[in-house]
Amino acid sequence: MRLVYLDKAGVSNPKEERFLIVAGVEVNADKQFKLIEAHIGRLAKKYMREENRDDAAFHAMELFHGTKHFHRDRWPLELRLEILDELAIIPKKFDLPIIFGTTDRKSLPESLPADAPPKLIEAIAHAHAFFKCVTQVEIIMLANEKKEVAMVIVEDRERVRTMLKMSDEIFRARASRRFQVLANAEPWFNRLFPLERIVETLHFAQKGESSLLQVADICAFAIKRHLTKCNHAERLYGALEDQIVFNDKVMKALSSPVQSL
Repeated sequence: MRLVYLDKAGVSNPKEERFLIVAGVEVNADKQFKLIEAHIGRLAKKYMREENRDDAAFHAMELFHGTKHFHRDRWPLELRLEILDELAIIPKKFDLPIIFGTTDRKSLPESLPADAPPKLIEAIAHAHAFFKCVTQVEIIMLANEKKEVAMVIVEDRERVRTMLKMSDEIFRARASRRFQVLANAEPWFNRLFPLERIVETLHFAQKGESSLLQVADICAFAIKRHLTKCNHAERLYGALEDQIVFNDKVMKALSSPVQSL
């Protein structure tokens, strides 16, 4: 059994954050889960004050900007960056595959009705990036000769929960009418859907409830800052870049014609 943890980044003002990212890691439930959970527990013991450990979670945006549980008044920048470094190296330390999907929030409204409310646009943007992640997970799982299955856990955001649930039902052909519409419109859709290796319904959790979502969080945060070329972007992105399954090099190779020797 593989557990896939997904989180998001880039959901603030679209004028300031062009890309919405959904990213995360795939974890071997039997061999890796307990080890990673214990490792994050040790980081919490090392860096968090004892009185905050039960309430606080490592949240990359809070750490970077010095807010909430990691306020800059008590947490200097270098210490916060040190914690971010420790989190960013986890995927490589435990050899966790990273998947991610993006939505260009600037161009998305052009394909929607002019009167579409901002909350609906955000939910669609989130579902679009989520769809890319699920597709990647299914491809990875289909390539697994052990015929393992995967379950997906995402951060619980009330404003997009319904949209993600609906998307998940379509991918499994549980929403049969919507599934058939997509299958008829897009011939490639039948190659990957309905999902075979991703099982169970979509599960939702908060970062404080799931330490592995905190790893997904740093992935999404680092990838977003890399795409937008923000400060310290490469410091974090460089730590996890090698674990990204569908990176730029892979995608370029997949789109290139096969050359005969």
